[in-house]
Amino acid sequence: MRWSAMLCAAMAAGGAMAQQAPEPVQQVEVSGMVDADEVSYRRLLKGLDAFEKYRALAPQGRLRYKLFPLAPEPTRPLTVQLRGDQGSAPLALDADYSFALPRDEVAAAAKAVVRTNRKSGSLAWRVDVRTPGLAVNQRRLGDLRLECQVNREVDLLNGAKPPAYLLVNATFDVCTQLGGGWLDVAPRAIFGITMIDGARRKQFFSDQLYLNRIPAVYRMFYDTYLTDRSYWLQISDASWPDDTLLEFEFMEDEPAMAMNSEVHP
Repeated sequence: MRWSAMLCAAMAAGGAMAQQAPEPVQQVEVSGMVDADEVSYRRLLKGLDAFEKYRALAPQGRLRYKLFPLAPEPTRPLTVQLRGDQGSAPLALDADYSFALPRDEVAAAAKAVVRTNRKSGSLAWRVDVRTPGLAVNQRRLGDLRLECQVNREVDLLNGAKPPAYLLVNATFDVCTQLGGGWLDVAPRAIFGITMIDGARRKQFFSDQLYLNRIPAVYRMFYDTYLTDRSYWLQISDASWPDDTLLEFEFMEDEPAMAMNSEVHP
């Protein structure tokens, strides 16, 4: 359902959504806090365009945006909404805190935002591209390459970005040139990673895990709360085809977090 249609349905009983009594509306409007964690809807829409442009990297893949808490979870459930001056509409959040972004010209024209019910800076926002049918501890290299291309447009990854970075990103395809790498986050703490292409295998070294590739002086600008889940991959290495698999070995004592092998459209 289009965003504008959802707003009309929510307001049909009369009065603003903030004045509605039913529980679903209360859950949506709880994110009307000051300094809420949010991202421009137009900015996220650019990711959908980039996804279609580079779709050949993951022909069966689906794009979602994913949230990672940067502190212990509050007791209230995490909610996400598409919000503009005329009201708001909830976005369905999956068990792994990922959501699909609908296209809506009315919302884009209204300069809407995608807002959570968390304070600014309490969540890490990530691009998430997945091909269905993989094991829960596997990622496909082409999916990660497509994530990189999408993030070139939406720039969700935090970190130190001096003017030189902005110039390089505008001039070069940092996903395929200049030794391009991709800093990603796994759903659980990582013990090890192996790249697999048929009989060819390559294990990740420690410098590719836990933000070790990032100079210490810059690590304060990154999601250090997610350090034990972080890994760096040189996705520009064309000797590894897009169907290469990354197989994760997670820390045994880390509780499992939902990681879908199937991707919702």
